[in-house]
Amino acid sequence: MARQIDESKIERIKQATIDLIVSKGYQNASTAAIAKLSKVSEGYLYRHYPSKHELVKDIVKSTLRAFLQDMEHLTKVSANLSEFIERYAENRCERMAKAPHILKLYGVMIHDSSFEVDSQISGRILDFCKALAQRLHEEDESSARIDYEDVYTLIFIAPMGFLNAKIKGHLPETSLHDTKKKLVNIMRRGLGLTEIS
Repeated sequence: MARQIDESKIERIKQATIDLIVSKGYQNASTAAIAKLSKVSEGYLYRHYPSKHELVKDIVKSTLRAFLQDMEHLTKVSANLSEFIERYAENRCERMAKAPHILKLYGVMIHDSSFEVDSQISGRILDFCKALAQRLHEEDESSARIDYEDVYTLIFIAPMGFLNAKIKGHLPETSLHDTKKKLVNIMRRGLGLTEIS
């Protein structure tokens, strides 16, 4: 008979992993510390994840998959790129308010050269950025100089860095509305679009 998976233990393991990586860094978050903080044995942890790398990869993959689903949905419901940017900024700010620990995790992991994002997920993100660049070119001929790497930086990396700096207090605290407006204008300026007031 197959063993039952205790989802509450798996969630505790994932939360402990995020907390330790955010507070100590990826290299210093040991499996022993993760097991201790999540109140499970190391054996239980290893039964579900063969290594810390696989555990973190699973967390990042599932959160990036949700991120991509959000982005793809926002693209479908937005009449144009300007509307997408508005909706996307609102989505990111709402996610920041609801789950700041995930944004902090990305902030740590994006700078850790020993960690690689799943190639299928990173490929989907790049494909999405290529499609957005194409959409920008179709909507605004003067944007021909903007390529998918610019879109990747301005739509994926810059908002993550900006919101992470807000969470950490490196940038002044502002209302969610003002944070969203600032984020919209950062992306619009970078893409050569007119700022909103």
